[in-house]
Amino acid sequence: MRPKDPGKTARMRRELREELKGKKTVVTIYIILRVLVILTMVAQFLNGNFENVFLCILTLVLFTLPTVIERRVRIDLPDTLEIIILLFIFSAEILGEIQAYYTYFHGWDTMLHTLNGFLCAAIGFSLVDLFNRNERFSLSLSPVFMAIVAFCFSMTIGVLWEFFECIMDSFFLLDMQKDTIVHSIGSVMLDPAGGSGGFATAAFRYKRRKAIDGTKPGSPQRERRLGLCKNSVFLVEISKRLVKIAKTAMLLTGDGNTGMTQGNSLDKYSNLDGWITSHCPKGTPDIIITNPPFSGQKTESMMMDPDILKLFGFGHRPDPEGTFPTITDDDDRDAGHGTLLIRQAPELLFLERCIDWLKPGGRIGIVLPKGILDNRTYINYRRWMLSRCKVDAVVTLHKNTFEPDTGVRTCVLFLSKPLEDDPVPGDYTIFMAQSRRVGKDSKGEPVFALDEKGSATSELDEDLTQIAESYKTFRDIGTFTESETCFTAERGELDDNLNLNPQHYSPELNATLEKVSKFDDKPDWSVTTIGQLDKNIRIYMGPRWSSRSLVVEDPSDTTNLTPYLTANGALEQRRMTVKWFDMSRATDKQKECVRMLRVQKGDILISRSGTIGKVTYATRILADKYVISDDLVRVRVPDENMRAYLLAFLMSSTAMNLMKLDEFGSVQQHLQPRHIWGLPVPVPDSWEQVSPIIDAGKGMISAMEQTSLADESLRTNGFDSLIE
Repeated sequence: MRPKDPGKTARMRRELREELKGKKTVVTIYIILRVLVILTMVAQFLNGNFENVFLCILTLVLFTLPTVIERRVRIDLPDTLEIIILLFIFSAEILGEIQAYYTYFHGWDTMLHTLNGFLCAAIGFSLVDLFNRNERFSLSLSPVFMAIVAFCFSMTIGVLWEFFECIMDSFFLLDMQKDTIVHSIGSVMLDPAGGSGGFATAAFRYKRRKAIDGTKPGSPQRERRLGLCKNSVFLVEISKRLVKIAKTAMLLTGDGNTGMTQGNSLDKYSNLDGWITSHCPKGTPDIIITNPPFSGQKTESMMMDPDILKLFGFGHRPDPEGTFPTITDDDDRDAGHGTLLIRQAPELLFLERCIDWLKPGGRIGIVLPKGILDNRTYINYRRWMLSRCKVDAVVTLHKNTFEPDTGVRTCVLFLSKPLEDDPVPGDYTIFMAQSRRVGKDSKGEPVFALDEKGSATSELDEDLTQIAESYKTFRDIGTFTESETCFTAERGELDDNLNLNPQHYSPELNATLEKVSKFDDKPDWSVTTIGQLDKNIRIYMGPRWSSRSLVVEDPSDTTNLTPYLTANGALEQRRMTVKWFDMSRATDKQKECVRMLRVQKGDILISRSGTIGKVTYATRILADKYVISDDLVRVRVPDENMRAYLLAFLMSSTAMNLMKLDEFGSVQQHLQPRHIWGLPVPVPDSWEQVSPIIDAGKGMISAMEQTSLADESLRTNGFDSLIE
């Protein structure tokens, strides 16, 4: 064994002492940071968090890098650079990872990445400078080239590090990219009409499950992910009571930071709770999920506050071209932006606010009345929405979805907001679905699926799960197995009405339309619309009017009274449900309305509200005696053969499918005379070609006349006559 050289050892000690004297500031900071790391390591060891103990050891090792580099390479690092390196290591590993500063301070990771770029640039610059000064290298770069090399060195190190983080995240689930593997964890979610927190708690539970997946209990990765969850779910609700419920629900779910706040989401952003304005300001939410309040047909549920209405384009009347004013935060709210509405449906204001609040590139899921999808009243609103967002999906919900609380037919609209300066695509594929089973009845009682023997199972009879799975598949790979429940439509193929109702694009219903259209290719046949069958055809529904002042309750003598039938009364010949009008009380306007509501013998009557498409025939007795509700569309066809053929057509499943293509409405389904006028119908060159159909139609007319006579006889000579 070679004996130690005492002289060499003494010399190294002297050099070390001299070095320490020259770097008092560096040594002081080094000692302080090292002590802090050791204390942290002890605390983590006592808590049993051995992953953090390893991080502390790694930090201590990294602290020695500047000294090692100086000794091995025989260079003298600037004190400032050395201090910055030490502080960077401490900030990244101890503060960032163990103390979870990446979670609590949203700009922490960005700050370190920025500092890292400058550090790498400084190191690159120093290396080139060393080459310039070293006599062993014949290398001499100008200051400009030194700067370029330093920049390239910094960029290269940054790219390589990103590759390293991606590899570690992908194969070892370390989450070094901070919420890249499971992006939804840190995505900011907002419900601006949160109610009792149903969407918020569901979103938080989903995020929490994602945070826990693939991480160990107590690990820094899990803690960081859970921290991201707690700082990324927000709610605004106008009711203080509901906010308290939402806070309680979130606390029970595990969110100790609960971003549930009280306020009016339709108010100015600056008037919202400070927690929201600081943590979830305009342009921050990645995802907005909400079920805003609906006005329905109630005037008192409308938004009528002018201070609120003037904040929205939808609070103003559109110009003649159907364009709403654009109102920004910088606008003088009292400046003129067109005609301010007296009232507006709150769901429309919420739709505009959600799109405005959303981060560019973010997504919206909003529950709306179905009528917004297809009613012509809302065409300008749909045009505005389509000009600002991409419609990802439209799902119409079963009418029992929110029963027994409300019977409003609803839909879920999924939208994507383009990135800044990116145009909305002109054409794309829209996922569409119609929920036909929701797992409960109109009273809210569960409805269970049946097995092959017809016995109830423990599974709810619903199709929303299948719809969700199909939509996920569509988003992931761009295609899925289409069915009558789930299918697609192209944005570029929307009609002039911009109809977004999935039913309008139903494969089944459109297959019927296609079959009817093919008659144009058959010899001796053509396809036209009902309104164009004959120039003498008249299609109307009669006027809306108020009849309350004319109704006589339980009259003892009906001799001078006029009978009035509702749509169901006329369709189902339930003429016991007749109402009686005293026309002697009628104004001239009411008398004119009654005259217009009377039908003629031979009129075909079609239900246009509620259950649409029911068909009956105006018999002699119905025409002579009764006033008929305007809820029935009248189709008056002078030609006898054409009338019989058309009655047979309108009573067919083919016509029913064609009418369903155009039905619209939220509370009830509706058809207008224009829809009946535009129904396509195959027409033969000669009525002799369809004589069996005409004979069947005439047979139905004859049977309806006989039934009407029998009904009248029963009313006159039936059991009630015995009681009287």
